[in-house]
This record gives sequence, C-alpha cells and structure tokens, in this order.
Amino acid sequence: MDESRGLRCGFSHFWSNLRPRLDPTESLPAPQKMDPPENLPASEDISRWGWNPQNPDWAKGLRERWIPGEKAAHKALDDFLDRKLINYATDRDRLDSLSFSTLSPYLHAGEITSKHIVRQTLLKLYSHPELQAGGEKFLSEIGWREFSRHLLIHFPQMIHTPFQNKFSRFPWKNNPVLIAAWKSGKTGYPVIDAIMRQLWETGFISNRARMITASFLSKDLLVDWKEGAGWFWNTLVDWDQANNTVSWQWVSGMGVDAAPYFRIYNPVLQGEKFDPNGLYVRHWVPEIRNLPDHLIHRPWEAPEDLLRKSGITLGENYPFPIVDHQKSRQEALFLFHALGKNKSEDGSLA
Repeated sequence: MDESRGLRCGFSHFWSNLRPRLDPTESLPAPQKMDPPENLPASEDISRWGWNPQNPDWAKGLRERWIPGEKAAHKALDDFLDRKLINYATDRDRLDSLSFSTLSPYLHAGEITSKHIVRQTLLKLYSHPELQAGGEKFLSEIGWREFSRHLLIHFPQMIHTPFQNKFSRFPWKNNPVLIAAWKSGKTGYPVIDAIMRQLWETGFISNRARMITASFLSKDLLVDWKEGAGWFWNTLVDWDQANNTVSWQWVSGMGVDAAPYFRIYNPVLQGEKFDPNGLYVRHWVPEIRNLPDHLIHRPWEAPEDLLRKSGITLGENYPFPIVDHQKSRQEALFLFHALGKNKSEDGSLA
C-alpha cells in the first residue's frame, strides 16, 4: 500500500467498510486451564528493584484512580453502557464531563478486548434503540483504534516519520523552555495547563483534551510531534503505540487526512466551548479559580483590580501566555504552505 492510496483510504473509507460487518458474535471462550512451563524462573523481590516512586510520589494519583484487572474492566464497560452511553455523543467532548468510557487502559493491558466491547455495545443497541446516537459514535471510536493498528501494520515507519513524506523537512523549533512549560502545565493558557496537570496526576485525559494540547504543542509551539508522542508514552496509563502515533500525526497535520494542516485549535475558544463554566480549569488550575466564567479561559484580559481581588499576579503565581496564539497560528500556516500546499485555507476552527 503506497502513501497516496493511504490518503484516499482514510478512516471514513475504512469505517464505512468495517461497520456493516460488525455483529454480536460470541467471543472465544476462556481457556479451561493454562499449563505452566516445566521450569519456572526464580522469583524476584520486586520491592528491592526500587521502582516505587518516593519523593515525589508521582504515582499516587494513578493508584487512587485505577483498579487493574479483568473484573474492573468489565465493570467499567457495564457502567459505561448502563449510565453514560446515552449522553456519549453529545457530552464526550466536554472537558467537565464524565461521559467517556475510560476503557482504554484496560484495552491497552489486554484485560478486555475490542471484540467484547463491540459485542456488548451492539447487544445494548438492539435492546435500547434510544441509545443509537451514542452507540454509533462509541463504536466509531473503537474503529479508530483498529484503523490506527491497520495503518501501523502497513506503514510501520510512521512511528518515526510523517505519513506524508513532504513534511519530513518541517522546520520544528523544539524550544526546550516552551516544551518544559507545556509538560508542567505552565503555558499561561488555562485549558492547556489543566489538561497537562490532569495527565500528570491521573495518567489519563479525554480524546478532546488530547487533541487540544497536541495541537498547541505542534502548531502553536512548533515542537516536533514525536516529542509530544514521547511524553504521552511516559505519562498515559492507556498508551498504545498505534493509537498514539496515528493520532499525533493526524493532529499535527502530517498523517492520513486530506487537508489537516490548517486545523489549528484555538486554546481559548476550545476552553470556552468545552468547559464553558470553567469547572475543569478551576479544578486543575486552582490559582485562577476566583475569576468569573467569561475570563477563566483568558486571565490576561482581566482588569488589574479584578486580578488583585482574585489573588492573581500574572507572571508570578500564574504565567502570562508563553506565545501569542494568533501569531503562532499564522507562522504555522506559513510554514505548512511553504512545504507544497497549493490552495489557500482559512485555518478556521471546526
């Protein structure tokens, strides 16, 4: 399969062919027993390896939020189908919502399979047709995961190089100061900072959150997408090589998409749209929690007296924006155009 064919056969084509073939066929039965090897290796005292973090204990938030194992995976699926699926289509992008499934860590660890999830979802839709909108959207997200694996099988070089080869010469800046600010949630853009802090503490962020912050790193900061993909590898409890690679290339504008390079998410507008009351930002960025809703995503526009009353000193206890989004957007568009795009796009946000 060559690159041009891959571009023509994007996710929509993949999913339109796969969706009609899905059916609620029973999964393979669990094995009755598993025979151990003849010779077992000597046991190790894992506590002596020194893997458990001490100071700081960066894993504390992960231990408090995640229960590994097959039993927990099936409970998460049942809970999602019974209580969250009905609002999934409309609320999955809300940053202040809990409508997403949180099944990805269990999929990553092999504690539940895509086939079982699809089967249970289809059975739910057959008995509850009112869940159709949420169910179809959820199934397509499982489909994206399979599409990512499909791509990596045919294009394994995507792990290291852009799917669209013309972008291999993209002039990334890779400013280490900006990268550090992004990783630590100190960019001055509240929604970006909230996302990155949640990622560090919990090991999980929603799909919308991943797109927003990935766009900011690659388009606003002009940092190589592989830097972001590597950070997600280190921090996500659900890290999946195919899904991570394909999604980062898609957001950065170098993957399987007809014209993605002009898709540059405005971090202020994304925050106002998907966290309109600022609940998400106030939770993860408490230093600006006293700002009113209309300024919570743009604190630099708040009057000095309001900042003072809110206990905020920009540049001291909360940073000024590390880049100007509008200027960064124009620079990114210019650089993408320079690599061979013929038609001009307005770069408007979807």
